[in-house]
Amino acid sequence: MVAIFALPGCKESSKREGEEMMAKIEAKIAMPQRAWPLKDYSRYYYWASDTDHRKIYGVLSIDQKPGRWWVEVDEAPQIMDGGCSVISLTYDVPSDRVVSIICNGEA
Repeated sequence: MVAIFALPGCKESSKREGEEMMAKIEAKIAMPQRAWPLKDYSRYYYWASDTDHRKIYGVLSIDQKPGRWWVEVDEAPQIMDGGCSVISLTYDVPSDRVVSIICNGEA
């Protein structure tokens, strides 16, 4: 199943589908050993690209208000360090699993 969120004229439907997808991803997350609980992070999710809906990327950050948002790729935080205060994840839609979840490096 591939979810499409950019349906013209269907903003409420898109928002609901985005919420459902984020909940589905978060139900499958096993946090890295040194990480805080998932609920403590600001969570940003986005498609790999406008045309590639097979992978979803996520950036989890402890330095913002906790919550989750579906964003465009260019709106996602670009943080290269921070240890487990910043976590990067990759979710594979066809296999319905989180294929990578790692703490960022330290500066």
